[in-house]
Amino acid sequence: MAADARLRREEIKAVFMPTPQSVIASCGLSLRFSPDVTQDVEDYLDNEIGRDMYSLYEAVRQEGKMQYRSLRESDE
Repeated sequence: MAADARLRREEIKAVFMPTPQSVIASCGLSLRFSPDVTQDVEDYLDNEIGRDMYSLYEAVRQEGKMQYRSLRESDE
């Protein structure tokens, strides 16, 4: 995947994975990354595809289940 190579070139550690079913608005492909590179990923995606073409969610385990919380108001 070309995006995977570009992320590596930018030294952004991220992994492509299927989008969790509980995240409704999606193309079915997600990018998993550490919270410490969130701004780097956001800047990269803004430049590559535009801010309106992706959503950001935080995965949090609550009571043994994964919950997904939007990191941008426009994604809610």
